Amino acid sequence: MANEIERRALFVSHDPSYYQDFASYASGARPIEAMTSATYSFPRNAALGFVGRLFGQPLPLPHPPVTVLMHGLQPGHCWPMEGTSGHLGIKLSSPVHVTNVTVDHIPNIVAANIYSAPRHFVLWGFIDRSTILDTESIERCRAPVPLWTNVPDGVMPCPLQRSSTTSTDRTTSRTLRWRIGHRFKVDQVVFQILDNWGSSESTCLYRLRVHGEV
Repeated sequence: MANEIERRALFVSHDPSYYQDFASYASGARPIEAMTSATYSFPRNAALGFVGRLFGQPLPLPHPPVTVLMHGLQPGHCWPMEGTSGHLGIKLSSPVHVTNVTVDHIPNIVAANIYSAPRHFVLWGFIDRSTILDTESIERCRAPVPLWTNVPDGVMPCPLQRSSTTSTDRTTSRTLRWRIGHRFKVDQVVFQILDNWGSSESTCLYRLRVHGEV
């Protein structure tokens, strides 16, 4: 029975390309609240609120950050991050040498607002300082942009990759693969969004998958 549960958990933690997803909630990954930006609050319109109470339908609440770690790409089923830039901290399901990341967004034909999709972003990993023995590794971890979040004691934030989406893949799933110059394993990452495609109020992140080698 235990082996069957483990097999199913491993199955659901893979993406359609058969990369294992170490940021999957089903496999044990969790958001890190202290490293995560505020969730956007929808404006409370008095007229809409009255109609909702009249018919017993409450106003929709924004989805929490954990939504990004779960399966599903239904329109509107995303984490609305407040503003045009921010970050999502993730405790991965296990320590991993990150090799690629998949950023998901819904297709243009069903998206109510494509301007809230992430555009430029940086993936950070947190490396235990006690494992860094040479200055070359420290040089590789020099930041291309500031990291706008809290950093735990005893670790060094290392930018694993800075990338962007194009006007085509902002409304689809895109797997970003890169060559990383070190072999450190990380169990905490921060997905830092630098900007979006034009929305000034919020940025909508549907799903993020982190792949790598154990």
